Amino acid sequence: LLLNSAESMCPKSVYDTFFDLACGHGLVGVMLAYAFPHRKVCSFDHARRSSFFAFAEAFAEIQNARESWDSSRDIDWDCEEKFEAFNRLDAELPHENEHVAEEGVEAALPNLNFFLGDIEAAKALVTDKSFVIALHGCNEANKTSVEMAIHAKAVWCVMPCCIKANLYLAETVISKLSDDTRFAYLCGVMSHKYDAQMVRSIDSRITTRPIVLCGGIDGYRKHCFVFGNNTKIQREREVKKPRTK
Repeated sequence: LLLNSAESMCPKSVYDTFFDLACGHGLVGVMLAYAFPHRKVCSFDHARRSSFFAFAEAFAEIQNARESWDSSRDIDWDCEEKFEAFNRLDAELPHENEHVAEEGVEAALPNLNFFLGDIEAAKALVTDKSFVIALHGCNEANKTSVEMAIHAKAVWCVMPCCIKANLYLAETVISKLSDDTRFAYLCGVMSHKYDAQMVRSIDSRITTRPIVLCGGIDGYRKHCFVFGNNTKIQREREVKKPRTK
């Protein structure tokens, strides 16, 4: 949604690199690499997790299967594929946060790269053709990601998790607010501080921290976002032509 809207506002702009900062298990970056095979994805995190490479391998297998699929080949639809059932609770599966020991391991998707270390290292790589993402980044990770994007004039999208009030309201006492109210309030503070151009919520059944903040679109005007096949463009964006007699 944000990518389509940003590129529709300025047709000459192409955001060729995604930066998934504080990527955690890495699924977001992997899905971006799969969905946009001709764009680069750089995932940064302080820990190298086995889940990241497992997700990448799984999506690479799907990608390869789609590319090698030949609809003209003969298929015996009456032949059932052999399936062996097993109890996943008895299987020795690695925990999703288990660290990968091999430093030389590369992600299976060719356009996906993992960088081990502080997300600050991405600052040297982010440009005005970048799309910076931080989903459920904690505390300073949100601030670092957005400010990095703004400095480079890149498009950004964050879904805050933990927000330290003193990062944005050093002289304000926040008292007697419920957890949800406090979270929504601080998201509003972030939105104002960084001139967010869209604030949206995903289904709260997915996460109890569902608010998404987005910005950085060059030439932005309110209601410029593309929702599905319906482009909501504010009328004043269009130059009104004088009526001919």
